[in-house]
Amino acid sequence: MTQRASDLLAEVADRLSAVADESGLVAAEAVTAIEPDLIKGYRNGDTEELARMSTAFLAALFQSLRPDSRLPWPEYYTQAREYARRYAEKGVPLESLMEGLAVFRRTVIARVTEQVGESPYGDEVLLLAQSRLGDVVEHLNSSFIRGYLDYTESKHRARQTELHGLYHIASALGRSLDVSEIAEVGLRETLKVLGLQAGAVWIREGARLKLAKTIGMQQGEEEEFTESGRSGLMRVVEVSSGAAESRVDRIAGEWSAIRAELRTKGVLLGAMTVATRLPRTFEPSDLQFVAAVADQIAVALDRARQHTKEARTDYLTGLANRPEFERAIDRAVAASERHKRRLTDTCGRLGGDEFGVAMPDADERDAREVGLRVREALDHLNRNAKLPVPVEFSIGITAWRPGMDWQAMYQMADKHLYVDKRRRHSAKKRLGETPVRTPTH
Repeated sequence: MTQRASDLLAEVADRLSAVADESGLVAAEAVTAIEPDLIKGYRNGDTEELARMSTAFLAALFQSLRPDSRLPWPEYYTQAREYARRYAEKGVPLESLMEGLAVFRRTVIARVTEQVGESPYGDEVLLLAQSRLGDVVEHLNSSFIRGYLDYTESKHRARQTELHGLYHIASALGRSLDVSEIAEVGLRETLKVLGLQAGAVWIREGARLKLAKTIGMQQGEEEEFTESGRSGLMRVVEVSSGAAESRVDRIAGEWSAIRAELRTKGVLLGAMTVATRLPRTFEPSDLQFVAAVADQIAVALDRARQHTKEARTDYLTGLANRPEFERAIDRAVAASERHKRRLTDTCGRLGGDEFGVAMPDADERDAREVGLRVREALDHLNRNAKLPVPVEFSIGITAWRPGMDWQAMYQMADKHLYVDKRRRHSAKKRLGETPVRTPTH
């Protein structure tokens, strides 16, 4: 290769870099036509920004044709690696990025060919240009590949973190039957895995959702993520669909957030929101992770509620068991002593064939009317149900008086029950009937 060819290529490089804007526009149009996916790298598909980038990039490529070029290519290669990683995040194939680079390479060679024209050194100049440009393009392609590998590795690490987090959440929730603890564990681990700042969990009570736990939120901020929250501060921009039972929304506005239902067996048990005020683009995998966590929390809540129900109810009848019945009596007594507050009537199985009914705000006359209705219902059952053995029953009634506790009330009612039982047996003997051993109530 002659020195004259090298000098001529340097002159061509200077001329082309000085008028790179025209070449940049042509290259940008070619990239848009051949690889439209590359527009995803620019805000709102801004082709003007692509043209400006193309001009700057071509100017650098033209300068790289000089043997004494002092361009900071190591810095450019680092930038190209980060540039490629961002494209990978947007789902643009690596092949599209390489084809875009090929467009710029062809543009450079075409412009050099135009400049050398019929020069006797033309072939040498082109060979030299292709050699120098080839080195740069090879390094850029390597940087692109590394950028995509960076993204793949980061995705792998993220998935590993999510799997570990999901395992930790499932293990922790599997050991807890406390609703507040379930809400805190699920929320805290989700924030940790996704690297978010704040969140809240609501638990369904009746027809409403009650706030159960918040992390990193000021008082009132959680209102922005409820269905009736302040309008204008957030909007649902994406809904996740998939195997998870719990619906997940991606929310944009003052917060970048993910809001999830807590649903299992078709029943809504609550809701959870995790969020950040920092710029954040949530990927589909983020929504899927939150949906999986939401399902785990919902299952744990369902199990906790079922355990609570079983701990308070009789397994055979579904009525309150004796401890729960005693607690109901204690609450009624305390309310009567302090506020005379009315409580819901409670019916419970006290053990074996004994049942009890607690009726706050009822006197003995009210209780006897209820007892009479019970007698009529059981008499109707004996007459019409064709039972092999008639159901016999006894009823004891007592009214609470100041100073009486649960045990005193129970003993008084039990005493009246046995008085009623002896009365019935005596009546049967007078009528010449043989008493039948049946359950007493």
